[in-house]
Amino acid sequence: MHKGIVILRILNVQPSDNGQYRCAFQNGSFYSDTVIELKVAALGSHPQFHVEVTKSRQLRLECKSEGWFPQPKVQWMDSEGGEIPAEPETHTQDNGGLFHVTTPLLLREASRKNLTCSVWNPVLNQKKEEQLLITVAEPDNTIPIIMGVALALLILLNFLSTGLCFKYKRKLRRTCLIPVTP
Repeated sequence: MHKGIVILRILNVQPSDNGQYRCAFQNGSFYSDTVIELKVAALGSHPQFHVEVTKSRQLRLECKSEGWFPQPKVQWMDSEGGEIPAEPETHTQDNGGLFHVTTPLLLREASRKNLTCSVWNPVLNQKKEEQLLITVAEPDNTIPIIMGVALALLILLNFLSTGLCFKYKRKLRRTCLIPVTP
């Protein structure tokens, strides 16, 4: 204190420690104070996805991440980096004061194939993001072709076996009609 140096030490920093701290000093008629602002920040987990198909055959995606402080910002982006409007995000706060966020997105068209969910901490100006690759199964045109070829082969096989059968029966009749001499 005699050198004018005061140390504020906070151990085991928690989100609840976020805020302003005032240090006041008075010695006789001399008075001095200062305000220190402590900004607590936590970078949460990488986003995780949950995907489901709705009754109307649309894709409902959820981007989830946890362990953030302060409350993070979430953004969905397409493969060109353009923002995709999503449904409102849901934030919850655990007992330790950290935020968990869930942001749903309903895809009405299957043309979007690469999507990115980005979760951003405004204090640290850092983000964590994950990319989701959606593959839409195109109707398979090879199945009808294979079925057609198989049917044609079956018909051909049936035709050949019928012809062979008639030929064999005729040959068998000739053999049976030839008298056998001792």
